[in-house]
Amino acid sequence: MKKVTRSIIGFILCTCLLLPAIATSGFANTDEKPFVYSEELQERESKAIEIYNELLRYWAYDTKFICDVNANFPSFYGGAYINSDRNLVIQVTSTIDDARDYFSDMIDIEQIVFEEVRFSYAELKQQHQIIADKMNPTSCDTYISSITGVGISFQENSVMLYICTNEIGSVAEEFAKKVRDSVSSFSNISISFTSGMDTPCTDINPGNRLAYINSGSWYSASAGYWAYNGGILGIVTTGHTGLTSGSAIYDYTGAYSIQIGTIGTSFYGGSTDAAFVTRTNTSYTPSRFVPGHGFSLYSNSTRVMPEGALIYSRGDSSGHKTGTVLDTNYNGLGVSNCVLTNVVAAKGDSGGIVAGMGDATTRYVVGIISGMRISGNYMYYVKVNNVNSSLNTTVY
Repeated sequence: MKKVTRSIIGFILCTCLLLPAIATSGFANTDEKPFVYSEELQERESKAIEIYNELLRYWAYDTKFICDVNANFPSFYGGAYINSDRNLVIQVTSTIDDARDYFSDMIDIEQIVFEEVRFSYAELKQQHQIIADKMNPTSCDTYISSITGVGISFQENSVMLYICTNEIGSVAEEFAKKVRDSVSSFSNISISFTSGMDTPCTDINPGNRLAYINSGSWYSASAGYWAYNGGILGIVTTGHTGLTSGSAIYDYTGAYSIQIGTIGTSFYGGSTDAAFVTRTNTSYTPSRFVPGHGFSLYSNSTRVMPEGALIYSRGDSSGHKTGTVLDTNYNGLGVSNCVLTNVVAAKGDSGGIVAGMGDATTRYVVGIISGMRISGNYMYYVKVNNVNSSLNTTVY
């Protein structure tokens, strides 16, 4: 959490919690030109992601909250990702002919690329969980305490092991081998080195900046996306600020403060890092517009992004960024079932919006920023359906 002065918060809040056109002028962090593929490639990726979501809905235990981790997957399913041609690749441990027969009854397979792999998703998840259960940053075991995260790479058909070490070259490789051997005998584990442990991106933003009191001091935070909770309008933001139900959230105007709302429900742990801020001051107008990127968010609709998909984020410190999904099974320290990306993040970004699919004018909410991996400052986000399921919310 980043402590700020009243005047700074007041300036940002009074300009950013109004209409979209005003919100755009309230942020100076527009140094990065939004990246987009050609119209043809965007259309191809959009179709691929729609098909991916159709599959997840078909396999879902609850179609209201489709999930890419917990579902009734067929035993031969290995995973899925978007390739460089922006097509959906579906991995199977069966023959491709058998896969075509199975999937052709469910989806349009014309644009689908099928890929035979050795390990099923169920096998990868089992090995992933074995390692996740052993993660302990305070362990006296040097190898165990060096593990910063665990995930799955579909493109590599492997479990991803994220290790913190300052070693380089062959020494680092030998250290990684010992870490790997200490947690699993699985034959396909890929290593990713980091230079430090994960840390929450305290201070959030994508459009609106918030402020609150914690232990007698003022801190800043920012909104993720506007949402409804049982008909009540409010803002979804991060849950790791330490604020509890009833905590006041403020706007600052000049030398005095105005309360926007209060924390209703807050979660930090499991697969959710989110809180719902109930709006109590109706003078604050909700907005779906995301400054910098220049698009708006679809209402009451979300998407789940596969590995390799293009995503768009916006946080208070880093501004608007664009990147791709690296890992849809990332377990960091404190929160699980996240999505690791190659978007650079910084302290102050937590709770920021993460969107994907659609076009240059409208995209879907896919999650909110939770934290960053120290090595490369890679951002990871919590999935929107995990957030909505925990908070009982729907996108405004």
